[in-house]
Amino acid sequence: MALLGATTWLALVLPRLAPGLLFGDAGEFQLAAWRLGLAHPTGYPLYLLLGWAWQHGLALFQVHPGYGLNLLSGLFGALTVGALIRVLGQYLVEPPDRHALWFGLGGVGILALNPLFVDQSLIAEVYTLHTLLVVLTLGATLRATGPHARGKGSPAFPLLLLGLAIGHHRTGLFLAPGVLALLLWRRRAWWRSPRHWGLAAGALALPQLLYLYIPLRSGPEASPWLYPRLDGRVLHLYPGGWKGFWEFVSGQGLAGEFLGLGELSRGVERAMALWAEHPGVLGILVAAWGLGAWLRDREWTWPILTLPFGLALQAFNLVYAIGDIQVYYIPLYLVAAIWAARGLQDLWRQARQRLGRPAAGLLLAAGLVGMTSPLLPLPSRAEDRRAPEMWEAILSAPPPGDAILVTNDRDEMVPLYYLQAVEGRAPGITGLFPRMASEPGLADVGAVVQTALEAGAGRPVYLIKPMPGLEVAFELAAGPEPLFQVLGPVTLPQEVALAPVAYGPVELVGMELAPQADGWRATLYWEVQEPLARDYTVSVQVFDARGTKLAQDDRVPGGVYYPSSLWKPGQLLRDARDLPALSPGEPTTLRVVFYTADAVGLRPMLEPLELPLAELAGP
Repeated sequence: MALLGATTWLALVLPRLAPGLLFGDAGEFQLAAWRLGLAHPTGYPLYLLLGWAWQHGLALFQVHPGYGLNLLSGLFGALTVGALIRVLGQYLVEPPDRHALWFGLGGVGILALNPLFVDQSLIAEVYTLHTLLVVLTLGATLRATGPHARGKGSPAFPLLLLGLAIGHHRTGLFLAPGVLALLLWRRRAWWRSPRHWGLAAGALALPQLLYLYIPLRSGPEASPWLYPRLDGRVLHLYPGGWKGFWEFVSGQGLAGEFLGLGELSRGVERAMALWAEHPGVLGILVAAWGLGAWLRDREWTWPILTLPFGLALQAFNLVYAIGDIQVYYIPLYLVAAIWAARGLQDLWRQARQRLGRPAAGLLLAAGLVGMTSPLLPLPSRAEDRRAPEMWEAILSAPPPGDAILVTNDRDEMVPLYYLQAVEGRAPGITGLFPRMASEPGLADVGAVVQTALEAGAGRPVYLIKPMPGLEVAFELAAGPEPLFQVLGPVTLPQEVALAPVAYGPVELVGMELAPQADGWRATLYWEVQEPLARDYTVSVQVFDARGTKLAQDDRVPGGVYYPSSLWKPGQLLRDARDLPALSPGEPTTLRVVFYTADAVGLRPMLEPLELPLAELAGP
C-alpha cells in the first residue's frame, strides 16, 4: 500500500512540476547542486550532494538540470507519502490494529494534499527531503522502541537518521527531545552500556561531517556566484576561516530576524492564518481529538515523540521573521496528519458503537471530505517559465559584455548565475543586489548602484527593471529594453545652485521653478548632512503674493526603492515635481515640509521651509 500510495501521489504531481529554471532559492539550488558548489546558509550539503548525483545522472538522458532537481523534490515528496503510510499502518496504535492502515491513509491525505507540501514538491527545494527525514526518523524510533524490539538492537539507526535530519535542516533539532526521551524510556538497558552510548553519540555526530563539504567547495571555481567580480576587487560572499564557517553553518548570516515580545502578535496572527488555511478548522479538531485519544488511553509513544517537536517548532515559527516562514509549517502539518489519523480511528470506533458500521462509514467519509476539500485544487508550477523568459529578454537586449546588472531583489538575480555557471552564457557580466555581503556599500539598492559606479572602473551599469524613485539619486536612461542605464549620480546644475539652506538633516542647495507646456516643474536639490530616521513624505506647495495656495504636490521622494531612510550623508538628491497651471496669481513662494503620517495625524519633521520664487517664476 505504501508503494501504491507513493506512486499514485507522484503521478498526480508530475504534470504539475516546474519545467526548468526558477527564481530565488530554487534557482540557486539548481546551479549549486550542478556545480557541487555552495548554496545560502546553512549550506544543505546532503541535498547538494544528492542533487549533484541526480542531476548528472539524468543529464545522460538529456534532462535539463533545472527540471531534474525539481523532479527530485517530487520524488522526495512521494517517498515521504509512502513512508508515512507505512509508519502509520504499523505504529498508529499499539498493539497494531488491522484497520490502522486505512485511518492512516486518511491522515496522510492532510499532508499529501497540503498546498504548501505539494508546492515544495514541484520546485528545487529542501523541504520535502527534510520532511522525509523526519518521517524516517519517527519510523526508525518506533521500530527500535516497540515491544517486538525489547532487549534487541541499538539506538544507532534512529539517531543516525536524526543526525541526518539535523544536519540537513536545523529545525531537525526540535525532533531530538522526543526521540531521545522515547529511547531513554523504552530502552533503558541501552544506556547502561558504554558501547551504546558511543554508538549513539557517533550516530548523531557522523552526519555533521557532511559540513566539511562547505570549506572544500567554497572556492571561486566551484562557487563562482559567491565571488562576483568588480574591477579592482572581488566580493567574497563566503567569508572563510573557522569563524566564517561557523557563522555560515549556524545561519547567522541569514537576513531573517527574531521578533521581539512587542511584535509577537504578528507571529501569532500569521500562525492562526496558516492553520486556518490548512488543514482548516475540521482538520485541527480531528487532530486534537487524536492527541486526546492517545492521552486518554495512556498511549504515550506518539505524544512523547511528536508533542515536544510540534510545540518547539511552533514556538520557533512564532518568533522567526522570514518572508517564507510558511514552509517551516510543513513538519507541523505532518504532526497534524499523524494526530488526525488517530482521531479518525477513535471517532470511527465510537461512531460504530453508537450508530452502527454503515452510519459510521458515512460519517467518516464526510469527515475526510471536509478535511481535504479545503486543500484543493492542488497548486501547479507547470507554466512557471518566468525566470527564463525574463532573462532571455535581458540577455537579448543585449547589455554590453562587461556590464554590471543591478536589482533590488536577490531572487531575480539568481537565474543569471545559473545561466553563467551551468550554460556558460554572459560570463563577463556581474550581477549585484542588496545585502549580498555585509558591508555598507551593499546595504540597499541605492548603495549597490553607487558601489557599481565607483568600483566598476567605467564598466556600464544597468538596472534590470524599472525601479521608480532611483532617479532622485542617479541619472537614468531607458534602454535597451527592458534595461535602464545608470549614467551616474545626480549633479547640481550651476544655474540653479543656492547658498545652502539648512532644514534639519538635509540642506537645500538648489532650486528651480520652470514653466512647462501644461504647468510648472518644481525641482529641489537636497544634500544630506545626517541620516534620516524615517521615510518622509515631502509636501511642495506654491503660493502667490496674497498667500493664496496655487498648487500642492505630496509624495515620498525616492518611492519604495529609495525612500529618505536610505539616503546617505554627502549624497545629492533631486526631487522634481510637475505642478498644474498656476492661476490666478503669479507664484511668489514655495513652501516645503517633510512629514510622516500615523493614526494620530501628520507629524512634520520641522516647521515648513518658506522659499521666495519671484525671480525664478519666469514671465
